[in-house]
Amino acid sequence: MSEAQSAVLALEDPPTDASLDAIDHGLRGYNRRFFDRGTTVTLCMTVRDGEGAIVGGCIFHLRWHWLEVEDLWLDDGWRGRGLGRTLLAAVEAEAMRRGCTKARLDTASFQARPFYEKCGYRTWGTIDDYPPGHAVHYMAKDLTPAQ
Repeated sequence: MSEAQSAVLALEDPPTDASLDAIDHGLRGYNRRFFDRGTTVTLCMTVRDGEGAIVGGCIFHLRWHWLEVEDLWLDDGWRGRGLGRTLLAAVEAEAMRRGCTKARLDTASFQARPFYEKCGYRTWGTIDDYPPGHAVHYMAKDLTPAQ
């Protein structure tokens, strides 16, 4: 009997932390054979109103000389003032200060694709009907200064 024939598949709903950790550890170990995982730094830049309440911000990661924008949000009342551009530029500046040369993000069709295009991002891939009735756009930007 082969190992595949003796393997047992088991759905965990919900999955245990031990199972999630084992799979994550296994994949990361495999990946290290091909590249240095490096260090991932997770940062957050907030936008606060005069009373100190958070009205926007950005959660982002720095890894392999890339800026990865996870979430960028501004409260509706603070949009349309150029603050989003200022926030993204500050995030990019911090990423470049820490050695990043490229940036990537994804945005849904009902979110901010035109905003990111105005900020210099280009779409390199799109998945239609994800979420249903919409699309997700994968975008990137070169952060190195033009020569």
